[in-house]
Amino acid sequence: MQKGLTVSATCVSCHMDHKILPHTDSRSSIARQNIANTCSACHAEIEAVHRKVIKGELWEKEAHILPACVDCHQPHEIRKVFYTQGMADEDCLRCHEDPTIISKEDGRSLFADYNVHQNSIHKKITCSQCHSEVNASKLRPCSSIENKVDCTGCHSEIGEEYLTSTHGILSSANDVNAPICKECHGTHGVLGKTDPNSPSFAINIPTLCARCHREGEQAAVRNTASEIDIVKHYTESIHGKGLIKSGLTVTATCTDCHTAHHELPHNEAESTINKNNISGTCGSCHHGIQESFERSVHSPSVTKTDKELPVCSDCHSAHTISRADTKGFKLEIMDQCGKCHEHIAETYFDTYHGKVSQLGYVKTAKCYDCHGAHDILPTDNPESRLSHENIVETCKSCHPGAHRQFAGYFTHATHHDSQKYPILFWTFWGMTGLLVGTFLIAGLHTLLWLPRSLKWKKELQRRMNSNENSSNDDNTETTEENADG
Repeated sequence: MQKGLTVSATCVSCHMDHKILPHTDSRSSIARQNIANTCSACHAEIEAVHRKVIKGELWEKEAHILPACVDCHQPHEIRKVFYTQGMADEDCLRCHEDPTIISKEDGRSLFADYNVHQNSIHKKITCSQCHSEVNASKLRPCSSIENKVDCTGCHSEIGEEYLTSTHGILSSANDVNAPICKECHGTHGVLGKTDPNSPSFAINIPTLCARCHREGEQAAVRNTASEIDIVKHYTESIHGKGLIKSGLTVTATCTDCHTAHHELPHNEAESTINKNNISGTCGSCHHGIQESFERSVHSPSVTKTDKELPVCSDCHSAHTISRADTKGFKLEIMDQCGKCHEHIAETYFDTYHGKVSQLGYVKTAKCYDCHGAHDILPTDNPESRLSHENIVETCKSCHPGAHRQFAGYFTHATHHDSQKYPILFWTFWGMTGLLVGTFLIAGLHTLLWLPRSLKWKKELQRRMNSNENSSNDDNTETTEENADG
């Protein structure tokens, strides 16, 4: 009824609508001798389905006369039986509890450890409820089973999710690499996800998924370039370290992001890792951050644009998520912002803050120090960190002595933008023109003066040579006069 099944039994189906009588009345629809006929109104094939009962005794003591249903099934708690082991289990164990019995078809052992089943989450489920095709009339009832166990008989909603998932679609196509229920949950020893010994327990999930998705395994053949070593990357991420090294079972695992039974590629609209859904997926753990993000300018509900808005994975990645307070993340985040805000990033790196950051210092102001991380708002919003009401306090987070005049500093001012910063633009080009003109005139003057300088140099050289020759002649005459004397 909870699933909308209108043919399911209601109060009037068993008690009637206008002829309600107590079960002690022989005319009552729920009297002991009448209850089988009442149940058979819906369960018409009950005689064929339940051919045997407890201890291997036949239901029918007399032909076509069913026993009272309430002997085994409570009237208001259907399926809650009063016996510990149904005939089906005992009948199955005649063959399957003996390790020496071998299948004649394929040579496999028929042994199934019943103790394992009794310690599983399905301990109250009988063999025939899963192996529903058993034929009790045959010496070996399970010899007629051809199909695999169908878990959707009980887990219908999960089965519907699985069939529309990547795993389910591949399985329907008979892909040998597609996992089915038993590959993740096991067979007779299925344990709940809260059991530390279960493969689906939080700490065990990376190992479980790695059976197929680790590099070199069967599912890795479909990985794209961005998905190489995804299991290794996860174990080294903040989520993986929290789970594996710290034992933090509430940290995100594969199934928290990709779901357990409805995993889909990121380009599918229904996928939990689709860009339109990723904030909600991350918000299932980071709820406060999701609330801030959905009020920010990056939220599609706030900013209406044809451009692609960033989501969690654009800044934090998918499988290599690191702590936001590490040096590497703080230095890389500016490049992340710059992927969308290229022009603003260029102006930032022209400033003192940007240049010092490029040298590897993390204590200088980064994008998020001024604009915020997940709560980025327009400057005209009173709640913005850069609004007129808050900007001084924002500057004070690094500069304790900041005041209104200090906060008037143009952080992204650039001389390349004549529309936004006309004074700076024309001042820069005016000074540049003055410098270029000065050097141009000085250079031209030097070039024009160069021929005269060369002419003067030659004349000076000539005069020096003439004086030297005259001096040599005077010395020669003096020497001759001394010799004559």
